[in-house]
Amino acid sequence: MPELVPVLSKIVLRLAALLSLLIAAATMTASAADAALIDTKWTLESVAGLPAVAGRGGPPELVLGPDGVLSGSTGCNRMGGAFDLNGDAIAFGPIRTTRMYCADAYRTEQELLKALPDVARFVISGNRLALIGRNGDTLAVFVAA
Repeated sequence: MPELVPVLSKIVLRLAALLSLLIAAATMTASAADAALIDTKWTLESVAGLPAVAGRGGPPELVLGPDGVLSGSTGCNRMGGAFDLNGDAIAFGPIRTTRMYCADAYRTEQELLKALPDVARFVISGNRLALIGRNGDTLAVFVAA
């Protein structure tokens, strides 16, 4: 029986190493398939359950910079602000915008500007970014451009 202990120890160590490699490979594959949150141009697909409407400035979009600065467009107006990131938790600070009026994109703009302060976390799946509110509702969905 004493000879069996070293053999079992080697088997257990090899299985643990194999399991670690499999977990690392699975994690790398999933990460590689998902778009990066930072420095990706995200185009708004829907907000408040409504399809996004492009304005004269093009489709609403945003970019989250590595320095914690948000920049983008509501489809009509330019916007900017700050955000804090902690894991999958994200909080947007006050958002500044220019003040042009666009009848076609007005509702999309208003819903987006209303949603951003209520975002609590994000989920990236493939090339889609979902902004999730404190109550778990999806507030906005973006697609990597």
